[in-house]
Amino acid sequence: MFAITINNPEIEKFLKDEFKNDENTLLDKFVEFIKFQKIKRDVDISNLEFENGEFVDIDSAFLEVTSKYVRN
Repeated sequence: MFAITINNPEIEKFLKDEFKNDENTLLDKFVEFIKFQKIKRDVDISNLEFENGEFVDIDSAFLEVTSKYVRN
Protein backbone atom coordinates (compact mmCIF):
# COMPACT_ATOMS: atom_id res chain seq x y z
CA MET A 1 0.00 0.00 0.00
CA PHE A 2 1.12 3.50 -0.80
CA ALA A 3 -0.33 6.63 0.81
CA ILE A 4 0.03 10.28 -0.14
CA THR A 5 -0.49 13.04 2.40
CA ILE A 6 -1.55 16.49 1.25
CA ASN A 7 -0.50 19.25 3.61
CA ASN A 8 -1.90 22.09 1.54
CA PRO A 9 -5.43 23.20 2.51
CA GLU A 10 -6.04 24.81 -0.87
CA ILE A 11 -5.19 21.64 -2.80
CA GLU A 12 -7.11 19.50 -0.31
CA LYS A 13 -10.21 21.68 -0.76
CA PHE A 14 -9.88 21.55 -4.53
CA LEU A 15 -9.66 17.75 -4.51
CA LYS A 16 -12.64 17.42 -2.17
CA ASP A 17 -14.69 19.81 -4.30
CA GLU A 18 -13.65 18.15 -7.55
CA PHE A 19 -13.95 14.50 -6.54
CA LYS A 20 -16.52 14.59 -3.71
CA ASN A 21 -14.56 11.95 -1.73
CA ASP A 22 -14.70 9.55 -4.69
CA GLU A 23 -11.30 7.98 -4.05
CA ASN A 24 -11.52 5.59 -7.01
CA THR A 25 -11.97 8.40 -9.52
CA LEU A 26 -9.27 10.44 -7.82
CA LEU A 27 -6.89 7.48 -8.02
CA ASP A 28 -7.74 6.87 -11.68
CA LYS A 29 -7.07 10.53 -12.54
CA PHE A 30 -3.83 10.52 -10.55
CA VAL A 31 -2.57 7.40 -12.36
CA GLU A 32 -3.59 8.93 -15.69
CA PHE A 33 -1.65 12.09 -14.80
CA ILE A 34 1.46 10.11 -13.82
CA LYS A 35 1.35 8.10 -17.05
CA PHE A 36 0.96 11.30 -19.06
CA GLN A 37 3.99 12.79 -17.30
CA LYS A 38 6.05 9.71 -18.21
CA ILE A 39 5.00 9.96 -21.86
CA LYS A 40 5.77 13.69 -21.84
CA ARG A 41 9.22 13.01 -20.38
CA ASP A 42 9.87 10.32 -23.01
CA VAL A 43 8.87 12.74 -25.78
CA ASP A 44 11.16 15.42 -24.34
CA ILE A 45 14.04 12.92 -24.30
CA SER A 46 13.24 11.89 -27.87
CA ASN A 47 13.27 15.53 -28.97
CA LEU A 48 16.70 16.02 -27.38
CA GLU A 49 17.98 12.87 -29.06
CA PHE A 50 16.62 14.13 -32.40
CA GLU A 51 18.31 17.52 -31.90
CA ASN A 52 21.58 15.68 -31.17
CA GLY A 53 21.29 13.69 -34.40
CA GLU A 54 20.38 10.42 -32.73
CA PHE A 55 17.88 8.71 -35.03
CA VAL A 56 16.18 5.34 -35.17
CA ASP A 57 14.31 3.96 -38.15
CA ILE A 58 10.52 4.16 -38.16
CA ASP A 59 10.02 0.43 -37.63
CA SER A 60 12.21 0.41 -34.52
CA ALA A 61 10.50 3.54 -33.18
CA PHE A 62 7.04 2.01 -33.73
CA LEU A 63 8.00 -1.23 -31.98
CA GLU A 64 9.49 0.64 -29.02
CA VAL A 65 6.47 2.91 -28.59
CA THR A 66 3.91 0.13 -28.88
CA SER A 67 5.81 -2.08 -26.44
CA LYS A 68 5.85 0.77 -23.90
CA TYR A 69 2.36 2.19 -24.23
CA VAL A 70 0.00 -0.36 -25.80
CA ARG A 71 -1.62 -2.86 -23.47
CA ASN A 72 -1.87 -6.44 -24.68
